[in-house]
Amino acid sequence: CYCGDAASAEEALVRIPEAQPDLVIADIALGGLNGLELVKRLGALCPDLPVLVVSLHDEGSYADRALRAGARGYLMKGQSDSAV
Repeated sequence: CYCGDAASAEEALVRIPEAQPDLVIADIALGGLNGLELVKRLGALCPDLPVLVVSLHDEGSYADRALRAGARGYLMKGQSDSAV
């Protein structure tokens, strides 16, 4: 089992195809490109790779934008089990 990380979306776009992960967990707030742009680019680069977006933003518009960008799910950071 491999787990990796990247400091920026640009780094992730290089490392993810090399690592061939089963899942990507991406934050919306990234340095450089934002997480939504990362999701879009990963969709073109690795179309079968599931991406879960996490964010401090609880607004439905962020979740909708993430899903439209190609994410398979959206999770608010700090969300308790009882709210799921």
